[in-house]
Amino acid sequence: MATFNLTKAANDTAEPELMEEGWYKMRLSKDPKEEDNSAKRTNPADPKAGTNLVLRMTSMSDVPEFNGRMFTVWLPIPKPGDSDQYTQGQTVEDAKIDRIAAHVDAFTGDTLEGDTFDLSQGMMAYFEVIKTLDRNGTKMVNDIRPFSIPKSIEQYEAEQEDVLADY
Repeated sequence: MATFNLTKAANDTAEPELMEEGWYKMRLSKDPKEEDNSAKRTNPADPKAGTNLVLRMTSMSDVPEFNGRMFTVWLPIPKPGDSDQYTQGQTVEDAKIDRIAAHVDAFTGDTLEGDTFDLSQGMMAYFEVIKTLDRNGTKMVNDIRPFSIPKSIEQYEAEQEDVLADY
């Protein structure tokens, strides 16, 4: 048996400090990829079964406690039948494509045209971070605001210049 010593007792560690709510620069920490959603992994015949575009990101902050936090965004990819269903006055297919396009636009700084795009590790955009309960509803955690539209680096920085110019 091996014995190890830590720098302090495990019961003396502090809980992670929550990030303040607001906009944070995020860097794609891995190349985005398609993954089956939980419904498809559990039961491929489930009507909710589908595929997500998964964006794994790391926060970039000058505040050491806020830097390097990991976040994941799951963007549903259109599937057969989505063009026949409606949500908020548009087809589900179009709503999913619009949401993906908004994220692509934020990372590339350009408007997505057509049906093909490239995203890769290292690309950056701004995302709105909130405080919310974890999935178990037992403690507060940080997360990306659901359905918020990210901002490109250029868009966010221009908005900040406009705010400063108003003073």
